[in-house]
Amino acid sequence: MAHNIRSPEQWDIIYGRVYFQGKTLIDLGCGKGDLLFRAFGAGAKVVGVDHNIDNIKHIRTARPGIKTLFGEL
Repeated sequence: MAHNIRSPEQWDIIYGRVYFQGKTLIDLGCGKGDLLFRAFGAGAKVVGVDHNIDNIKHIRTARPGIKTLFGEL
C-alpha cells in the first residue's frame, strides 16, 4: 500500500484512519522505509523486513532506532 502513496494529502488520509501511537507495525517488503519512518515518527514501534540489503542499510543509516530484518519472505 505505501508504495502507491506519493503526496502529503494521501499520508494524511492514512493517519486519519490509522492510529499509530503505541501500536506495533511490521512492514513486510518495506523498501526504503517510507511507511516505517512515518509510523515511527507517529509513535509506533516498527520492524521492517526486506530482501534487498541496500534497502535495509538505507533504513539503518537513516533511522538507527528502527529494527530491520534482512531476508526472503
